[in-house]
Amino acid sequence: MLNSPLRAFHAPKHKGELGREFSFVSSDNANVIIRTLKRAEVSDEYVVRVYELSGKQEQQANLTFASTITEAVEADGTEKTLGSAAFAGNQLKVAIRPFSVKTYKVKLQVNASLSSPEGNTTDPAHKGAMALALPFNKRCFTFNEFRSEADFEGGYSYAAELRPDELTVDGVNFEFGEVDGLNGMTCKGDTLHLGDAAGERTLYLLAASNKGDRQAEFRLGKGTQSVEVPFYTGFIGQWGHDGQTEGYLKQAQVAYVGTHRHSSGQDEPYEYTYMFKLRLDIPKGVSKVILPADEHVVLFAATITDGKPETTPAGPLFRTSNRNDHAYTTMAGDNRNEAPSLLKDARIINYSGFVNENERPEMICDGDENTKWCDTNRTPNYLTFDLGSVRPVSRWHLLNAGSEMSAYITRTCILQGRSNEQEEWQTLDMIDGNRQNDVDRSFPPVSVRYVRLFVVSPTQTVNMDATRIYEFDLW
Repeated sequence: MLNSPLRAFHAPKHKGELGREFSFVSSDNANVIIRTLKRAEVSDEYVVRVYELSGKQEQQANLTFASTITEAVEADGTEKTLGSAAFAGNQLKVAIRPFSVKTYKVKLQVNASLSSPEGNTTDPAHKGAMALALPFNKRCFTFNEFRSEADFEGGYSYAAELRPDELTVDGVNFEFGEVDGLNGMTCKGDTLHLGDAAGERTLYLLAASNKGDRQAEFRLGKGTQSVEVPFYTGFIGQWGHDGQTEGYLKQAQVAYVGTHRHSSGQDEPYEYTYMFKLRLDIPKGVSKVILPADEHVVLFAATITDGKPETTPAGPLFRTSNRNDHAYTTMAGDNRNEAPSLLKDARIINYSGFVNENERPEMICDGDENTKWCDTNRTPNYLTFDLGSVRPVSRWHLLNAGSEMSAYITRTCILQGRSNEQEEWQTLDMIDGNRQNDVDRSFPPVSVRYVRLFVVSPTQTVNMDATRIYEFDLW
């Protein structure tokens, strides 16, 4: 009996290479049965667990595997190694006492004919694999000595010392750009050429978003394929608690995990970073793909293979108690462009101060991400806007100064509103302990005429007292 539950996949009819019958592992002693065969939790070994059923005497058995054994050890139930195990060729030699259980970990020699469709480049899904050269235009990784030189997301970057030169994910090999140069490609609607278009192929991408979870549209010939590109850091999923948090599990394949990221001044431990494996099915006759016009989608590597994956899941691969399959919000491109900010035509009627004419309060809502409002007066710093009439609002956006230095990211600020000048200010939303450079938040709709941005902690460091905000939008 294999580990349960088993996941079924649909596969088209094909000649096959394994014959009418095939066994991953078998026992030559009826009193020694195999109850579990699984991949090890923290290695590339296979775990096999056997039971003795007769209860009469110690039993000897040979477990025959589908491939040659290169290493074998005995383990306990937690897969901790206990000692060596005897093996020869593709057989593991077992000695087990009556009514007892034994667990082994074995490493098998790679055998092309036995690999799964997602597990070896000799399979039709991965034949003719070729890495594509990407026109890198963004520096996303930094070494410790040069943390301030990269800007993947508002002064943050991946830790270069953790990144391998190449990465293999389910048999697909990816080649990276220079670790200390340009090594990411922001998508701007570019055309990626795929070479010969004779048959069906598959394009695999390593990618991540530097602003929220994105919905990215790729154009292939006359059709399009949409894929979700998750944010490069944060949580992949969380439990849902009524009235507190919404449960979700991102349906994305994590290809790389970094245990920390870099900011301009320090390592940030436990701020995990990710790259995700994306798949695009390339139809016959298509020789190019037009990338999304979304600069927040960043590609790190691309590999194209001959053939098309032959298997598809027959049911959900993940089962959770979430009320829907995608509880987290995705952004279809930069939806700030879909409607103008209410602050575009608003009038600034009050402010705490500014440094010089080039950093006046008006710069915060001019639509130019290269200009900013800067106020070095003692906090709190604030700006008050008159929208001209009572308007419904439910969403706001801040672009902080992380591109200058991650320490300049606003840590705590409050969005306030009121419908007339006689009312008390009410808090519409608040960010506290913020570490994101680009903040986009929603709140329950409310109608107001006057809006105030109230900055309590303008930086990540308590002894730095200057507000620097490049853009402030409201919808």
